[in-house]
Amino acid sequence: MAPTYDSGIPSDWALARTDRLATYMVSLFNHTLHPESNDAPQIPPISLPNLCEADRMVGRLVRAYLCIPDVDIIRLAETVHRRRSEQTPEQDLYSEDDMLPEEVSAGWLELTEPAVIMDKADSILLWYLPGAVSMPNQKLLWEKMSLLQKPLLNSIQGQHWRTSADLFKTDAAIKGAINLSPSWFQQGRHAGCSKPEVSSLLKGSRKDQSARGWIEANTDQLAILSAAMAIMHPDMYVIGREALVQLGKWAAEEGQTDMLDVLKIWPTPAALGPQRATSMV
Repeated sequence: MAPTYDSGIPSDWALARTDRLATYMVSLFNHTLHPESNDAPQIPPISLPNLCEADRMVGRLVRAYLCIPDVDIIRLAETVHRRRSEQTPEQDLYSEDDMLPEEVSAGWLELTEPAVIMDKADSILLWYLPGAVSMPNQKLLWEKMSLLQKPLLNSIQGQHWRTSADLFKTDAAIKGAINLSPSWFQQGRHAGCSKPEVSSLLKGSRKDQSARGWIEANTDQLAILSAAMAIMHPDMYVIGREALVQLGKWAAEEGQTDMLDVLKIWPTPAALGPQRATSMV
């Protein structure tokens, strides 16, 4: 059956469109696996290119779900740990040339097709989805990263473990590390006397609104990735969605206009950074 999400998302929020797309993609995923069911997916009102992109994502998810390599994940983890501890900078951690036969048989293999890696309890540990995002869309996502070039460059400062200049290639076209969230609670603050706020890059008072522009420019792509999460980790999707519903109610009561403005354009039940938006695939 197609998923049903509780009401609570205003119809003019970007997340409402993500909900409709998630309903379609989950229904298509289930119908593809069980074509004998009568639960045919209802196509949502989205553009044809985005519909094709959503169908492509579902196709990769189905292929992955039906491909479960025989991997002893515990032995593989032990092998990786041992080799990492013995590795020198000149060595290739992932080469099989100098591996012991029993290490190769432990499940060290190259994945070239969509697949899921499972543990002994049949829980999915990893979805491997090469090609889940089409090359034209990958190019589009990369081009839109230029909107964040200035805040990314400004993030490189000092010797912080995430933003030290030593962590980035000097000739990289785009480099830096930022996080975007509609609700940010500062560490070291007491919950009773401090209230969450939107990320500084998303505040309406900023002269540079490139972070908001990046979110709005990638609404469709982020919606497809989020809808994929509704298939891969449905509980996470529902919990993240409910958190935004409650956050919206709180922001309205507290008069947090910045937060309400950001929630209106926020298309995913997750925090975002350029690296996180694409890490799913």
